[in-house]
Amino acid sequence: MAVLAGIGVLLSGAVWMTSSAVPRATAAPPAEDLTIQQWLSGREALQIELNNTLVETQQLTAPSSQATTICQKLARVSQQLLHGRRSPQPHLDTAANAGHHTVHQGRTGMPGR
Repeated sequence: MAVLAGIGVLLSGAVWMTSSAVPRATAAPPAEDLTIQQWLSGREALQIELNNTLVETQQLTAPSSQATTICQKLARVSQQLLHGRRSPQPHLDTAANAGHHTVHQGRTGMPGR
């Protein structure tokens, strides 16, 4: 019985040593990737401006000089987001820009355009 226990201890030690002998390299998750955080921070002000402008467009009731100003701002902000700095990971551009083409194209049908 003692022999079996000794073999068990040796085998468990061998398994433990081989399982941790070669650490696996993993990419940092986006939340911990500094380049992604910098990219997101760089977009933040424009994204907030776009959201605020979209709220303003929902409050428009008729063509006016205010509608023209809001539409121009919407065009400028959507252009800057669409053609700004690219993400360090290309698949993030697709997600981050989802809907921006529609917003940019839709502004042409706004009052005062």
